[in-house]
Amino acid sequence: MELNTKEKLQNLFNEGLVQEIFVADESYFILQTIRKKWSQISKNNLGVFFKSLYHAHFIRYSLSITKLYDKTHSKYDIISLPSVLKFISDNLIETQITNKPLTAEWLYKKGYNYNKIIELSDKELLSLIIEHFDKEIPTGDYTGNLFLERSLESIKFYRDKVYAHREDISRDYLPKSTFEDGQSLLKFAKFFVTIFELVIFNAGYSDDGENYILERDSTVTNNAFLRLLEKSSLIQRKDDYDDFDEE
Repeated sequence: MELNTKEKLQNLFNEGLVQEIFVADESYFILQTIRKKWSQISKNNLGVFFKSLYHAHFIRYSLSITKLYDKTHSKYDIISLPSVLKFISDNLIETQITNKPLTAEWLYKKGYNYNKIIELSDKELLSLIIEHFDKEIPTGDYTGNLFLERSLESIKFYRDKVYAHREDISRDYLPKSTFEDGQSLLKFAKFFVTIFELVIFNAGYSDDGENYILERDSTVTNNAFLRLLEKSSLIQRKDDYDDFDEE
């Protein structure tokens, strides 16, 4: 049975954007555990294994983030923030918004006037949201948010010239890429998902537009990893498996 427009969009979110965000989060928490526990887990010549595990998850983390920002392609369909935004703009501009007050509250945090937003028609409000993301989404052409553009450029450089295939480039010329870069791009993608899920499907992916509820699901693998380390006596105390403060 052919899917209608909203069903197709729901699949683009659930099977595409949400899944890539989940993978990036899952690897991020494992990476942070390896970093924080390095002095303990690297003993007895085990550092070589955990260094390899760290490298594998860092590539996985980086690839998921860059896939979220891939441009639309003329020859084949991809699922990314730019392509999903285009799908919404082309097909759902007449969508009825069921939770306008909460939508206005979240946009207010981004610098918009609450009273003006609440007075907009559903079509005008959706157009405003589309316009907001169209201006902010980094694409690699430096037409979006400049901080996110720089962050994306750095991570994509590694994907294109180191991870996807190895170019003959001196390490001295490799750009600096930090977790701040990746997490900023991931945070932006999470807001994209939460606000469109709210305005189109009235779905609660966040209570405040900032905290992404599904993030906790992605900690399950890391919790198991911590338990494995503890049972193997590689870490010496019982950890709080829900404590993932960034260093």
